[in-house]
Amino acid sequence: MVRWTGIPGETERFTMDTTRTPAPTNTERLLRRDEAAAYVVDTFGIPCSPKTLAKLAVIGGGPAFRKAGRTPLYAPTALRDWALAKLGPVVRSTSELTIEAA
Repeated sequence: MVRWTGIPGETERFTMDTTRTPAPTNTERLLRRDEAAAYVVDTFGIPCSPKTLAKLAVIGGGPAFRKAGRTPLYAPTALRDWALAKLGPVVRSTSELTIEAA
């Protein structure tokens, strides 16, 4: 996050706040939105489109992402965590779903 730290009328100063988004600790390749949607569909079979990821980036509830300029980038581990969180429990009958929900 870029934060303005100057006083109005004086020279403007900007500082970079890196406490909210730590640098990645591994070297996994970050995926663009099209690739991220395809990854979710191919890996988990969950319907996902780039437009869905774009909407969720605005309203919340989507996978964690980083931005490089204007481009959102998704880590495969974040996509995996998000997709697994969307899946319900394993059941043998639909009647088990009502017991879980109650």
